[in-house]
Amino acid sequence: MKSNFFATTMGIVVTGALIGVLAIVLQLNGNPPNMGICVACFERDMAGAIGLHRAAIVQYLRPEIIGIVLGAMVSALAFHEFKGRAGSAPATRFVLGLFVMIGALVFLGCPLRMVIRLGGGDLTAVAGLLGFLAGILAATMSTADSQLLVAASGVSENIIQDFLGIKLSEKKSLSIARITILVISVVGVFLARDPNSSVFGIVSFAWAGMGAAFAGVMICALFWKRTTLQGALAGMISGGAMVFIWKYAVRPMGGILDIYELLPAFLVSLAMIIIVSLATKAPSQEILDEFESVNAKK
Repeated sequence: MKSNFFATTMGIVVTGALIGVLAIVLQLNGNPPNMGICVACFERDMAGAIGLHRAAIVQYLRPEIIGIVLGAMVSALAFHEFKGRAGSAPATRFVLGLFVMIGALVFLGCPLRMVIRLGGGDLTAVAGLLGFLAGILAATMSTADSQLLVAASGVSENIIQDFLGIKLSEKKSLSIARITILVISVVGVFLARDPNSSVFGIVSFAWAGMGAAFAGVMICALFWKRTTLQGALAGMISGGAMVFIWKYAVRPMGGILDIYELLPAFLVSLAMIIIVSLATKAPSQEILDEFESVNAKK
């Protein structure tokens, strides 16, 4: 099967580098220095070009938009990828995203101007503020419904049925999932009522633990065929442990050591995966063949 270069790691890196160079070239040839490639600003300019606003300085047809649309069409035709992709609640996210774009672009595309004008008594900034809040709400809803769904299915499917071995009907499984969501909501409200609690700090620490324990394993499993079971376990254990060690023993020392615990824990996990994998027996030929066959399909 013919390999798709743009779906490989090198293809993604090269594409990102080309886009970065293109942004610099655009700035050197007339784009505002703080823009580069800004689709929101491009749409604002095109709206002016067809007479939807009368700010002369931003009334012109952007060739970048034409290039993006035509490039996407040619890419889809060349690689036969026509399937649309979206996250949870795409219609809701689209509508709320539309409002945040309109609200921010009232101030020529810069949300900072919204805050400055509001502070200066310009009440038209309220429209931008409402749109900006709608965008934040969209992101919150998108994340919250996904997390609640994962928690509910984790309890009703993974813990009760798979781990405990209790068989449930579809109706009972749905009821347990709903109860789980209700319990999580009550706990969330309880935590939010405490002004001294830091939900962000708790979430940040939790994500550090997850990232340190699993990110290195996932990367090595996908891109390094020499990864072994022992190496993966060593990486998960060392990464998870280092999150606690760095946060409570190293980071309080301050100075250059006062960095988010995810970074050092991830590096330790990655190093342990490589060291232990090289020190233990290589995976079987069957596993290596499967790894190669999957890579060949890219």
